Amino acid sequence: MQKKLPLPLPLIKLIVAVLLIGSFFVSSWLLPVIIMGAIIVAIVLNNKGGTYLKLQKKLPTSDIRTLQEGLVEIRGRVQKLEVLHAPADNRECVAYTYRKYRETRDSEGNVSKKTIETDEQGVPFMLQDSTGSIEVSATDLGLLWLPEKDFKDEQKIGHHQTFLRHNDEVLLVGEAKKVDGKMMMIKSEEHDVFHLSPVKKLEHWNYFRPLVNSLKVFTVLAVLLSIALTQSNIFIQSNDVSGGYLGIAVDFISPQAWYLPLPDWFIHVLIFEGTSFFALFGALLCGLLIPVILSPILKLFGRYTWVQMLFWVPFILSMPLFFGDLFVFWMVNLSPIYQNTIIVAQFLMVFICCVWNRHLITEYIDKLSEEKLSKFKKRKR
Repeated sequence: MQKKLPLPLPLIKLIVAVLLIGSFFVSSWLLPVIIMGAIIVAIVLNNKGGTYLKLQKKLPTSDIRTLQEGLVEIRGRVQKLEVLHAPADNRECVAYTYRKYRETRDSEGNVSKKTIETDEQGVPFMLQDSTGSIEVSATDLGLLWLPEKDFKDEQKIGHHQTFLRHNDEVLLVGEAKKVDGKMMMIKSEEHDVFHLSPVKKLEHWNYFRPLVNSLKVFTVLAVLLSIALTQSNIFIQSNDVSGGYLGIAVDFISPQAWYLPLPDWFIHVLIFEGTSFFALFGALLCGLLIPVILSPILKLFGRYTWVQMLFWVPFILSMPLFFGDLFVFWMVNLSPIYQNTIIVAQFLMVFICCVWNRHLITEYIDKLSEEKLSKFKKRKR
């Protein structure tokens, strides 16, 4: 079946630009609120197959031989009944998604991919476990995290496809129902779910899901804190002996200011106009270059400790926030003390997030290192 094309990227950019520019003229605080809302909406909506991912954690995996009608979760290997040939490389499969695109480059050197053609096809197949097999309908079947292939031909036309192959091990959630006297897997209209994904990918998702959820929560909290600071009264109170105090009065909570004693050098950092650029440069340096240069010390291809991880992971996670900060600071005229206080507060939030999730992050990095090392060994063979 032919897949509907999404909204053109230039149109999306135009809509976003109109909203951002319009909010800037309406009110100085409306722009950060819109940006925060966009981040939250993106986090909520970027949940492809969300019902499937929730149900696969709740439902028990059923044996195919003893299936009863209703919503079920089954695990097994794909057995072909019919064969499709994927457009990009003509490989045999039972389902695929395909996109043909052309890369274009504008006058500023930015590369964008313009979709030329899209296609999505699937045929019925059998799913088999140790107890039996069942036919799976291809109608409305959602495919998550399938193997991908992306390449360019001699005409520099790009081809991207995902595919479901014979003997792939998958986990399927849908409705078991008798059709013409035989049990089949079809879409559950009541729960609006009929999805499958490779078992290994799904196990990876389930293992690190708490880390992803925690990062989402800390991201929202960091954005909320930044907006609260833009609506606060921030000032420096000098102290000739040992530095000074940072005063913050959150007017919409309480007019009374909170005072934080700071050394003289830190006061100068907060009032320096170039701190935001130096913060981004420092994050790039510490997050990307130091791990490469000091890889023997940090044991990048061995086992991490969370203490080693805290030397550079917070800087990596801070980079997207700092890039966003620079954009907002460019759109909204904030004094250096506001900009620098927001950057410091955000980095502290990221650092706390890393400490809070230190064991999960360490395990995740170890797992990635093991996968890369195993791929490297296979290539050498």
